[in-house]
Amino acid sequence: EFVIREDDNLGWLGYFIGKSDCLKQFRIDYLPEGEQQIHAFLGGIARSQCIRNIGVSSLSNDRFTSIIRVLRNQSQLEGLTIDESHDVGPDAWSELRTPLESGVWKLKYLSLSRNNYFGNENLNILSNGLRGIGSSLETLRLYHNSIGNEGLLAVVEALHTCTCLKHLDL
Repeated sequence: EFVIREDDNLGWLGYFIGKSDCLKQFRIDYLPEGEQQIHAFLGGIARSQCIRNIGVSSLSNDRFTSIIRVLRNQSQLEGLTIDESHDVGPDAWSELRTPLESGVWKLKYLSLSRNNYFGNENLNILSNGLRGIGSSLETLRLYHNSIGNEGLLAVVEALHTCTCLKHLDL
């Protein structure tokens, strides 16, 4: 486990993440202010070809958006966890549309749990995205979100494309 502290040099950390060929899993629970270091850090994640699983939680709207944009072309990504992102609004959640719908991500595990603003509108994005990742998805977790009947119907309709699905948590 690596904890980012206030005086840590995120530029160097980004450099090493980008060079690493053994970093398979990564979790981001906090990113400090300071755009230059954040840019270098996210650049390292973008250059990495070995990260298979990434988790994000408790980030601001802008930080969340930046991370999802960096991950867009990470075709090796197999697991994505986004939880407790209470400050992420609908505009940031829409950043998931492109990588999910395009099928660039071959996710086996997707957890979008305990997020305040992940409601029906964003479930439409997810249901369209399931059509892009459905052939690889084994686990989908959506518990503790504001899911109504309309959103649930959209997800259920898209589940027929999830031919490998083994675990579903609503």
